[in-house]
Amino acid sequence: RSATIGGTVRDPNGAPIPGVSVWRENSAAPGTVTDRDGRYVLSNVPEGPLPLRVARPGGTPVRHNLSVPSGKYDLELS
Repeated sequence: RSATIGGTVRDPNGAPIPGVSVWRENSAAPGTVTDRDGRYVLSNVPEGPLPLRVARPGGTPVRHNLSVPSGKYDLELS
């Protein structure tokens, strides 16, 4: 089974961050880039453990470990 997940990438102060890359770690599946409101959506994500990477352009990726049923996942990036 697969799921669609999404949410908002925010800075430590809670402000949304546009232009951030979000992708599945160790996967050939394409990732996405947050929109002007910091929102992202990833489709066809297998349910279960999901390591995500999040990075600003030219920045160091930050790892987030999720467990996926379909849902909304807000992520923080400093």
